[in-house]
Amino acid sequence: MAKGKILKALGRSTTISDSLRARYCDKLNIIYGKNDKVDSSLYYFKKSIALAKNHPEMLGDIYLHQGINYRNWASYDKAIAHLQKAKTYYLYLNDYYGMGKFYTELGTVYNYMSEEGKAVSELKRAIDILDTLDQGNYILYAKQELANSYTNTGKIEFAKNLYEDILPEMKEKKPGLSYYLLLFNYARTLYDLDLLDEANTIYHKIDAYFEETGNKRYLAFAKYRLAQVNEKSHQGEIAQKYYERAVHLMIDLRSPRLKQVAGAYLKFLNKNSQRSQGLKVIQTINRLGDSVPLAMNERNEIFYLFQKAEILKQNGRYSDAVDVLQQIIQLKDSVFEQRNAVAIKEIQANYQNKYQRKKNELLSGKNKLLNEKANRTIWILILLSVLLVVVLASVYVYRRKQRERLSLKQAAIKSLEQSEKALKGKLAVEKELHKKRKEILDIKVRELVISSLRMAKLKNEIRALLSQNKEHSDFTEKLHILLEQKNGWKYFFERFAGVYPKFQEKIKTAQPNLTQKDIRFCTFVKLGLSNKEIGNLLNITHQSVISKKYRLRKKINASSMKKYESLSEWIDQL
Repeated sequence: MAKGKILKALGRSTTISDSLRARYCDKLNIIYGKNDKVDSSLYYFKKSIALAKNHPEMLGDIYLHQGINYRNWASYDKAIAHLQKAKTYYLYLNDYYGMGKFYTELGTVYNYMSEEGKAVSELKRAIDILDTLDQGNYILYAKQELANSYTNTGKIEFAKNLYEDILPEMKEKKPGLSYYLLLFNYARTLYDLDLLDEANTIYHKIDAYFEETGNKRYLAFAKYRLAQVNEKSHQGEIAQKYYERAVHLMIDLRSPRLKQVAGAYLKFLNKNSQRSQGLKVIQTINRLGDSVPLAMNERNEIFYLFQKAEILKQNGRYSDAVDVLQQIIQLKDSVFEQRNAVAIKEIQANYQNKYQRKKNELLSGKNKLLNEKANRTIWILILLSVLLVVVLASVYVYRRKQRERLSLKQAAIKSLEQSEKALKGKLAVEKELHKKRKEILDIKVRELVISSLRMAKLKNEIRALLSQNKEHSDFTEKLHILLEQKNGWKYFFERFAGVYPKFQEKIKTAQPNLTQKDIRFCTFVKLGLSNKEIGNLLNITHQSVISKKYRLRKKINASSMKKYESLSEWIDQL
């Protein structure tokens, strides 16, 4: 997302979450950091940290990006401190990909500091971690930085082979900044191996890309590399043009690489007896005053000062040259003292760690022996105590069990007598209840059958009268309608459900294929009605009832009927 769009999105702060605002601020931090806009970068870094305080999964990457910014600004101590903060969040979240990124960026910082040994160690750790993960492109970046380390330590052929392994993978993706930065480093190995035509071709390609994209920071460095290639190819005039352009661009940018490039340019001018031009370059840089950026590392600072002293000496300004040489001596002493102090601290820390570890081992061994002796004594006492408790408990348990057996025996006899008496009473009550229920059920069934038969008889008599009376009147019409109404059946089934509440549910579950008429027929069988009585209720003949029973028996599942001799038996058990 472009800077303008991000700023516009941040303007809608009331409609986006804090986590999304934190991501936008982090992106602005990266953009301003790449363009050396330190104040703006730091503002958005602090803002992103505040917005992401409840999102630890974001804080690791935010601190990592700020560490990269400090590295590019040559503030290496701050870069390492911020990377270490990123590490704490990656460890907390068990983020292995994050740890791979941390070691990659830490190795890159050491590369910038010209501490190639530490750089190689950290970058190998990064590659070991990232190689186990099928995630992201950071492994390519780690391999690239490892190749840079090998270049800095003089292992040029090895670095060249490593670059050639990485470049095809990078080219498969859409070539962008990362691809051209890799080409930068690859071209440097070609330069170091005196493959100058190949190096020149690649540097021109890089130069054209950064001219097109307007990236002045890397464009300045591309000009510097072209100057070096042409100088080595004895193309002095072309080399000088590239040197001048590179220095002016770096002055405009206040780039940390200014003194590295200016030092190389002063050496070129001195070598080609252009001492007055060299003096102009020095005066231009001096006019920057306090805004002169720090060099990338002490080596670049010393190299620039040494070339500056040579130009001053060749221009007859011996006093100024001596002052610069004194600066070099002081800087070297300062670097030596710092490195010496770091080395002493490392030695002291290692000694203290070893001494403390040895002391801890001795104390641990002594404590182990004392603990073992104390444990043996404790175990003996515990075993004796347990044995005594077991003996006493056994005696107590035996006597108690004897008493309990006697008590239980007496209680069991008494309980058995009470249970027998209670059971007899319960059986008598249940027998009486069963008898009463049966009497009530028989009465209800008898009432239902009688009412049904009466209703059927009444209907038959009405039909007989209607068949004798051939005249059609409103009255006879109403009688026909009343005969066809099913309210009587509805009343019948309601009363039947009161006697046998779950009969219909059971028969439907047992035989889902039965129709409502089939079930109605089964209710008559359940009531124990004779074939004639069923025929009268349904207004069908005695033979039709028998046929209906036969068809129903066939319709009912054979496996259900095989236990029963008749349809009535099967219906009765429901």
